[in-house]
Amino acid sequence: MIVSTRKRFIFVHNPKCGGTSVRRALRAFDTTGDFFWLYDEKDGKTIDKAHLPLSILKDEYPDYFALFDDYFSFMFVRNPYSRIISAFNETRDALYATHDTEDGREGYVRSLNELIGGMTGDMVDGWTFDFRHFVRQVDFAYLGTKRYVDLVMKIEDYPQCLEALRLLRPDLALKLRGARHRNSRPMAGSFQDYLTPASIAIVNRIYERDFRIFGYEMIG
Repeated sequence: MIVSTRKRFIFVHNPKCGGTSVRRALRAFDTTGDFFWLYDEKDGKTIDKAHLPLSILKDEYPDYFALFDDYFSFMFVRNPYSRIISAFNETRDALYATHDTEDGREGYVRSLNELIGGMTGDMVDGWTFDFRHFVRQVDFAYLGTKRYVDLVMKIEDYPQCLEALRLLRPDLALKLRGARHRNSRPMAGSFQDYLTPASIAIVNRIYERDFRIFGYEMIG
């Protein structure tokens, strides 16, 4: 997350949606001294400060949460099917490296679907460290039914979506137009080449609000 008291904006870092690239592009504006990076320990649990759902931000860092009332805020979202595969790849580089090889594809697909098969809604509330990249996207923009983030853009529409940002904050849009793509793990084919029908049903159930609120089509 980037918070700039000088520029009066907040970039909400929704995991697996190009956030590392955005953060690098806007880091010079950050006035927190990289506070929202790495980890924190709270009540025996590890918090990933880089990716904070609003409920945790409000409870643990209330002074920063209060800035949403006065600062411009924005974030990116992604198709939940593609995002869950990217979240899996984030911590399983060895498997990802073999996903498109004849010998490795079967093991990759099996491991991916085994992980999804064991997921529950409680795992993606932001408090389960091993699932910190799987947190529901809606929880970065909403607290309950109230939306706090001013502008939500689909990463699939980049860079065209920056036109909406340009109308509100041309200084930020200009910076992001020149952002380099970082931390990318491209995948051949479609998410349907990797997810079983059972996994798709689980994704539909856990991320139902992400599909509905951000306008992604749910299949299955």
